[in-house]
Amino acid sequence: MSDEFFDYEHQEPKNNLIAFLLIASCIFVVAVCAFLSWMFIVARDNEHNRKIDQATYKDLQEVRKAEDAKLATYQYIDKEKGIVRIPVERALQLMAEEAKTAAPKTEASPAAAKPEVKSATATPAPPPAKAAAAGQKK
Repeated sequence: MSDEFFDYEHQEPKNNLIAFLLIASCIFVVAVCAFLSWMFIVARDNEHNRKIDQATYKDLQEVRKAEDAKLATYQYIDKEKGIVRIPVERALQLMAEEAKTAAPKTEASPAAAKPEVKSATATPAPPPAKAAAAGQKK
């Protein structure tokens, strides 16, 4: 049998091209897997944070509602002592009225305004060595 009836490839395979395509394909598959894994983690974390934020937001709304109720209502703190909590707006009104009706301060006399100044010519204390010697002679 002769080879002329069978067709075969007459050139060698391009090994460098095959190796490059194989390595590039592997890198692409790894990159796609890493990207999909990252997307899953991000989606999971976003969903988890969304659920936590909703619960926290509801709690925060309840706390703010309770605080606003305390700031805007009257309530006895201690009936026996007569301590009452009043709304902030009313407290501001009372403070403004009190400031308007407070008597203006009278101006102090000039003599009372000046502080008493001690004489600048006071006798200085003796030096420590002389004071110790004077104490031994006595």
